[in-house]
This record gives sequence, structure tokens and C-alpha cells, in this order.
Amino acid sequence: MNNLEIGVIVPTFNSAATLEWTLLALKNQDGCGVKIVVVDSGSTDETIEICARHKVRTEYDPPGNMYRSINVGMRLLDTEWVSYLNSDDIIYRDSYRRLTELGDHTGADVVYGHSDYIDWQGRFISSLNAAPPFLLCRLVDAGIMQFAQPAAIFRKAVYKDLKGFAEKYRSIADFDFFARAILTGKKFERLSFPSVTAFRIHPNQFSHKENGIAQEETSLFLKEWKTRNSLIRLLSFSAWRVLNAKHYLLRILRNGQLKSRPIE
Repeated sequence: MNNLEIGVIVPTFNSAATLEWTLLALKNQDGCGVKIVVVDSGSTDETIEICARHKVRTEYDPPGNMYRSINVGMRLLDTEWVSYLNSDDIIYRDSYRRLTELGDHTGADVVYGHSDYIDWQGRFISSLNAAPPFLLCRLVDAGIMQFAQPAAIFRKAVYKDLKGFAEKYRSIADFDFFARAILTGKKFERLSFPSVTAFRIHPNQFSHKENGIAQEETSLFLKEWKTRNSLIRLLSFSAWRVLNAKHYLLRILRNGQLKSRPIE
């Protein structure tokens, strides 16, 4: 199929160190056209210049809430499939083609795949096995994100139906969004291996800085979420851990190696 297309929002704030790699990954997708909108929150580095060099559309949204910026960009997209990609992550060259093809073939509302973790220089650290669809709801009960957000795409109609990302959250609006999609009966499909995206791990990343806020918001979310049978939740959580046991071990070992490596 040659008419596959997806719209992708990239939220930025002083993202020059990694943005070019992210944009190149988006602009060089194989078999799927990508409409890119960067929503910037007042960068003072070369972020805007990089976007201009790659002829990428930019919009401004005041700093304070990344998900508000994503909502600003999403309203500008007119593609059937949409997603957002962090400005320090990458998407592999055939990923959007594979994801959209599966979504079109199955009629899914949300399609997601497996992901890798990389360090600041792009070195492989470990992988994350995304949970199968039948475990998704139970993992929400346990407050666990069932797949990496950059590895997921969803229909613009779903985004509209759910009224976008909840801006009351600063750190877990993606978790909340997919939880609401599950609760309202949206159809999820998981793409088989290999991984579709690489999530960059480094001390300056947003999720690292906001870890405490994320924990607080998750606790508040779970108070509002209707928890199911606790035994089934425990079994689902255990299944998730077993599914990713080797990756957790590899990540621990790799992180130890990286910390012991001299600063370059």
C-alpha cells in the first residue's frame, strides 16, 4: 500500500541535542508518509532552527504542560492515524508502515508494539515486551503502563472521542488516555516483533525529572479507577514481570556498565 499516512506531534523545549535524530527518523519512514508538527514551548537553543532546516511546521504553546502542547498539535492534524514522539526518542524506519498496516487490516483503534531502551549516545540498553491485549485492563488496575507510549498509534477519531489528553496530569496523561480507551471498549492490537521504537534513557529526560509527580498522579488515578478482582490483578502483574524478566536483568547489568564507564 502506498497511501499509508500518519500525523505525529513532537513536543519540544530546548531539544536541540537530540531533535535532529528524531526528525530524521520521522522523515525517513519507509512506506508511510508522516506529517510532523513540532509544538515548542519557548526553546532558547537551536530547536527552532533545526525545525526550519528540515522544513518542519512549528507551533508555539507556553511552557507548563507537555500534554497541553500535544493537544494543540493534535488539533491541527487531519490524518486518520496519529501519535506523538518525544524529542529524544526515535522510531525505526519501517515502524509506522507496520503499525498502520496492522491497524487497517484488523480495524483496530489503537495499535502498539514492543520497544527498546537506548542511552544518551544511542547505545542499546534493553527492551520492553508490550503486554498482550487481554492483560491491558488488569495492568491498568496495578498502575502499570502496558507498553511504551512512543510505540503506539491511534485513530484521530479515538482522540476526538476521548477528548484528547487530560491536561490535569503533567506526567501520566498518556497512561490515562489509553486507560480510558480500554474502559470505553476501543479495540487494541499488538504488533509482533521486532521493536518499533527506541526510548532514550538519560538524567535530563522529562520522565526522570517528573518521577515523583508521576507517582502522585498515578495514586490519584487509581483512586478514581474501578479496581477489579485483586487476585486477577496480582496474577496479571506477575505475568507482566515474567514476560519482561530477562529485560529487567539486562537493563540492570547495562546500567551498571554505563555508570562504571569513564566520562567521555
